This record gives sequence, structure tokens and C-alpha cells, in this order.
Amino acid sequence: MNRGISPVGVNFGANKKQTAKVVKNSIDAYYDRELKNIRKQKLEKDVFQKLDPDTTMESVKNRIQIAIENMRIKKD
Repeated sequence: MNRGISPVGVNFGANKKQTAKVVKNSIDAYYDRELKNIRKQKLEKDVFQKLDPDTTMESVKNRIQIAIENMRIKKD
């Protein structure tokens, strides 16, 4: 069997995929940058909140409060 020819068709090189580059307009590029910045800020904010003990205690208090309210609703 010759190189570059397979039973299914012709292969170009060593099974390299040939893909075309997608040309982005300036709006798409700007949107991508803004989306990356928003995700980065969200991650930083999440890390800060997880490290803050006051925020953690407030979260625990809120969960307990919700659980107590759910118990009261189920009894009624």
C-alpha cells in the first residue's frame, strides 16, 4: 500500500487535520476579552469570599435559618 493512500481515502501527511482559521471581527475579540476579564474577577471574588471568615459564618447562619424554616413548613 502506498503512503498517503488509505482504504477510506487520501491522507495528507501524517494524519494531520487541516483546519481553516476563523477570522474574528473586532466585536467578537472585544467580547472574548471582556468575558475573560469577568471570569477572572469572579474567580478572585470567590476566593476572597471563601477566605473571609465573616462571610463563611453568614453563609452557615443562612443555611441553618433556611433549614429551620423548612422544618416549620413541613410540620404545618
